[in-house]
Amino acid sequence: MPSVAARPLSPALRPFVRALHFHHTDFPFALERIVPSGQAHLMINLDEDEFRTYPSASLTGMRTHPGAVLAGPHAQATILDTKEMCWLAAVQFHPGAAAPFFSMPMNEARDQVVGLDRLWSTGGQVLRERLLEAPTPRARFAVLEDALLRHLDPARDPM
Repeated sequence: MPSVAARPLSPALRPFVRALHFHHTDFPFALERIVPSGQAHLMINLDEDEFRTYPSASLTGMRTHPGAVLAGPHAQATILDTKEMCWLAAVQFHPGAAAPFFSMPMNEARDQVVGLDRLWSTGGQVLRERLLEAPTPRARFAVLEDALLRHLDPARDPM
């Protein structure tokens, strides 16, 4: 299963979530520049329990993050280390639509990679473990949707 993307099955998620993704492949060691898009992503590294990013093209100041993170809307490019990302789950939110899932205002998450446990208590580690235990891609999509539905608060301020 190299890469699978799907729209959420739950009608409650569709206004907020563009797609759910799973990637399982061997990336060569590379540093990938992620261009600014204004979109937020929830990412779970199912291979290694961390993400490594660089704040600039100078490749100085490597930052490590837990294996389940919110990548806030980015107005600046971010550089990801893809070597450790050969098995990844991700949620791609519609632009401006991630706020109902997180207690942190999205303007505070801008240009940040925030550990999911900081936003969902122990939810990041629990979500990662549940995804690792799920036996099929369909079951993994169900785990992601369940976690999102449990944290959805449509009344939360989008900023």
